[in-house]
Amino acid sequence: MSSPNLTIPDQPSKPCDGATPTTSTQDSSSAKSFGAKIADLDRRTQVLEKDAKGLVKRIGIILGILGGLIAVPKGAHDFWLIVMASPKTSMAWGDAITISYDPQTKDLFIISNLTLSNEGSANDRVKSVSVELNVQQPQPIFISEVDIQFVDPHQEATRTPFSLGPNQSKDLTVTVDVTAPLSPMALANPGPRVMDFSLILQGGGLLSQKFCIPPLDGDVLRDILSAKPKRVTTTSCS
Repeated sequence: MSSPNLTIPDQPSKPCDGATPTTSTQDSSSAKSFGAKIADLDRRTQVLEKDAKGLVKRIGIILGILGGLIAVPKGAHDFWLIVMASPKTSMAWGDAITISYDPQTKDLFIISNLTLSNEGSANDRVKSVSVELNVQQPQPIFISEVDIQFVDPHQEATRTPFSLGPNQSKDLTVTVDVTAPLSPMALANPGPRVMDFSLILQGGGLLSQKFCIPPLDGDVLRDILSAKPKRVTTTSCS
């Protein structure tokens, strides 16, 4: 009796001692690769966050610079105005003066109208005033500063020094008091007279104007000596 043909199934081969199964090796490599990708992704995320913060900072710096560039012209302009601010003062006179005389005190008064204007961008200051009267004598007559008075339209008197603000004008009446013993000398000669009026300004500037007073003939001179004020026309002269 013949034996039946039995087919014995193949037995799975066992790995050799110390050998790592192929499937386990692949799984471990995949895990390591995945972990590395996660770590790389985290590193890239941190870099992006730092870059984003840096970008925001750079944008802030750029905006600050642009703001500075916009603000500089105005600041520079204001600074330039402060540094370069300066007064620009001028004076203008009326075309006539009044001459009067006090027989008791023997004071001779020469009265005229003056306008001071400061068209500059800074305050100015009139520090002092001087008057020189030439009456065709060897030496001119010098009038002391204390004998020169300024009166504004409100009849408020002032003396030097006084200030004049930017873009400000002052209308003043100037009274020059020629006291004795100079007044007889000023009236002794009936010929023409020259009055030299000067203002010394704060920055060392000088405003000066000469007036030619016409000859005082006999009748006019007698009226003045009799305390009758006379108004005469003057002209500017060199």
